[in-house]
Amino acid sequence: PDDRGAREGHSMRRVPQTHVLAKWNLPYAFTIHPGEERTFDVKLDVPWNTPVTIGDAKVWLETGLDAAMALDPTDKDILTVRPDPLMDAILSAFE
Repeated sequence: PDDRGAREGHSMRRVPQTHVLAKWNLPYAFTIHPGEERTFDVKLDVPWNTPVTIGDAKVWLETGLDAAMALDPTDKDILTVRPDPLMDAILSAFE
């Protein structure tokens, strides 16, 4: 890694970046009435380019509703992404 800035007395700072790997919408609209609950079974294939969660890396599934006057129309669930066996062997070799 290039640490010239740190050696020259400049502080290094991390800049968080967010990138959407995949996006999906329900194929139909519906209404949920007060007190009503609704569940959906969803199958999601994790894209091949999803980063492995090592160190400070974070990957999450974010869901949202297009709901007028919703107090909190979004939800973020943190995921743990492990490498496949080949990548795991490569990463282990570096340890």
